[in-house]
Amino acid sequence: MKDYRTKISSQQANSITSYFIENDYDVVCAEGSLIDNYLIKVGENNLKLGKVKLRKYIIIIGKYLNEWSSTLEMILTDNEEMFESFHDKLTEV
Repeated sequence: MKDYRTKISSQQANSITSYFIENDYDVVCAEGSLIDNYLIKVGENNLKLGKVKLRKYIIIIGKYLNEWSSTLEMILTDNEEMFESFHDKLTEV
């Protein structure tokens, strides 16, 4: 299935991550400079987010706009390599 990318608000990110945390999914929070990044392993599912079918992985990352602000981008993907690449970048010490 094709990857899905969209901009989301902080409130939407909080709602999405809260749902998955409350339902015992594996959610990784990686602190960012202005906003946090989230990696969620959903696995095989029949869940939808609005009209969009969820993929195996959800990646919510901060996108730099300028030194005072950032925005969030949500990526829905079935690509394990992409997910692991983001995981490695965001969780390296």
